[in-house]
Amino acid sequence: MIGVLASLISFIGSWIPAVYGDEAATLSVATRSWSELRVLLGEVDAVHGMHYAVMHVWLAAFGTTPLSLRLPSVLAVGLAAAGVVVLGRRLVSLRAGVFAGLVLAVLPRVTWIAIEGRSSAMTLAAAVWLTVLLLAAADRGSWRIWAAYAVAVALAVSLWIFLVLLVAAHGATLLWLRHRRGVLVSWTVAAAAGGLAASPVVLLSRAQRGQVSWIPQLGKDTVKYVIVEQWFGIEGFPSLPVAGLCWLLIAVALFTAWRARDLRSPLFAVAMPWLVLPTAGLLALSLVSTPVYVPRYVAFSLPAVALLVGAAIAALPRPRASGAALLAVAVLSLQAYVGDRRPDSKDNSDWASVVRIIESNSAPDDAILYGDLFDEHGASRGPARALAYAYPGYLDGLADVALIGPAEREGSLWGTSLPMTDAAAVLTGRRSVWVVYDHTKAFLAPGNRDNAALRDAGFAISGSWIGDKTDVVHLTRSP
Repeated sequence: MIGVLASLISFIGSWIPAVYGDEAATLSVATRSWSELRVLLGEVDAVHGMHYAVMHVWLAAFGTTPLSLRLPSVLAVGLAAAGVVVLGRRLVSLRAGVFAGLVLAVLPRVTWIAIEGRSSAMTLAAAVWLTVLLLAAADRGSWRIWAAYAVAVALAVSLWIFLVLLVAAHGATLLWLRHRRGVLVSWTVAAAAGGLAASPVVLLSRAQRGQVSWIPQLGKDTVKYVIVEQWFGIEGFPSLPVAGLCWLLIAVALFTAWRARDLRSPLFAVAMPWLVLPTAGLLALSLVSTPVYVPRYVAFSLPAVALLVGAAIAALPRPRASGAALLAVAVLSLQAYVGDRRPDSKDNSDWASVVRIIESNSAPDDAILYGDLFDEHGASRGPARALAYAYPGYLDGLADVALIGPAEREGSLWGTSLPMTDAAAVLTGRRSVWVVYDHTKAFLAPGNRDNAALRDAGFAISGSWIGDKTDVVHLTRSP
């Protein structure tokens, strides 16, 4: 019931936000043939390979609409919430498990990843049920369960390589609980076997680590990311109240356990390493090697927050106090929840509007040119052709005349284009062309080289739409 409720909460409004760049990558890759998918993963994005394979099957069955793209994440959040109830019941009580499942269902970061066509929600569910499997194996000592744990480790790490940090946290949990040597040996063998099975994905992903060159160095904002955004959403100030309440409840739970000399309880043994070690691992790696810390990369630690907060709420002395605390968490999360369901909430994407404008105003023989898109640091994120993958089929009637290397053939995400300044040669015989351009580069500004090149080819601006991130310009020339 808690799992179904969590999925329902996440499902509401999941189709509203415009698809953005990362989701377009999912659609670009997952809609290719198996052979094309294999070629691409040999070049880029091997770290997401298992997710793409799952989505390949899903999208083939259910289509490529924004709702279909995000529905697996919605279902994964429900699966994770159900698993948190199982863990809470096992570690504390059924009451604590129910509260923990409900907390997970409303945490702003959870309801954000639930409406994203990427792997974060799947890694959340994988982390929860991998932990359930660990506890079952440690309690029963059955080689069959340890073998299942090894297989689950292999699948989980193949899904998201940083889940190896959760496996390390499992080792810390067993040490915290002072399990006998046989259990530690069994865990070591199972974890090593699972890691070895996943090693091809890990090694290939490491070879492609240039893909994360966009991740900034740790800086003054890192503290804010670790304390607030990583767990409680990306809405800035609106996330502070729920963050403060949840950290207060966790602090009260820890203080109460410390006074009662109960810090070795199963709850803290499972939740604290899960809460701390993955984040600490990414921060440490970012300090000594390539920057890899991004708040959503450790979304799989969110169940630890939910378990601690849920147990603290369940421990309140009166049922009314517990109900009020849960209601407060939900209400304080509401503003971020609503904000995440705006049309532009995903990276401020305005692609749905761009596609709708071009589709409704273009003619079948029109051409389209895609400029490069840029991030907030001015680095290129690739061509705006990504929006054609984000909304497949909508712009197929337009001639992508500057495309010289189709993505599927060359094993890239978006393909290769001629520079727009050289596009005049491929526009011979075309009377109408649509330009999709990064808003910050101001195609309409005096002195823009791309604009000048098209004017020199005989085109004149006949209309434009200026978005928050993307501009659309229609140009025509006389016969």
